[in-house]
Amino acid sequence: DVVNLTVNADYHVAFLIEDITNAQVAYRISEEYKEKGAYGLSLQLDTDILGLYTNVTQTVGTLGTIPSNENFLRAIQYLDDANAPFKDRAFIMNPSTKSAFLNIDRYVDQDFTGMGDVPVKTGLFGQRYGVPFYVSTNVPLSGVNPVNQLIHKETYAAAVQKNIELKTGYVIQYTSQAY
Repeated sequence: DVVNLTVNADYHVAFLIEDITNAQVAYRISEEYKEKGAYGLSLQLDTDILGLYTNVTQTVGTLGTIPSNENFLRAIQYLDDANAPFKDRAFIMNPSTKSAFLNIDRYVDQDFTGMGDVPVKTGLFGQRYGVPFYVSTNVPLSGVNPVNQLIHKETYAAAVQKNIELKTGYVIQYTSQAY
């Protein structure tokens, strides 16, 4: 099958480290900046991918309410109907949904989860019906309501034209190393 993708984004991170700053710190400041820059690029990619929900045609539930068990089961059925493999499914929710789930016995009580008192002690409630739960602050909002998503890993596609590469240079005008 041929899949056409539209390339519509280009992101980069740039920073300068002045020689004087580099000389005054006891650690490799460039490593800190590179790590934070890579995190920022990953966060942007995650945000862009989750924002593709507007292309999804099968939805369940009502924005502004906690997903009910019936909604969750219906969403699973949508994936089943689409022959999406059971492996690599995930429910991605925002922190407020997680907080609400922690108040529902079905997700935290050991009689339902088989996880003992771990959910109550740690907040880890893992999965439901074999679908792992993930929490992300990147879940898009519709107004003020999170658009939580039960998806298979092939629900969305992202093409990265090339691996992230670090280019450096010296900017004599600023007596700085450029990244």
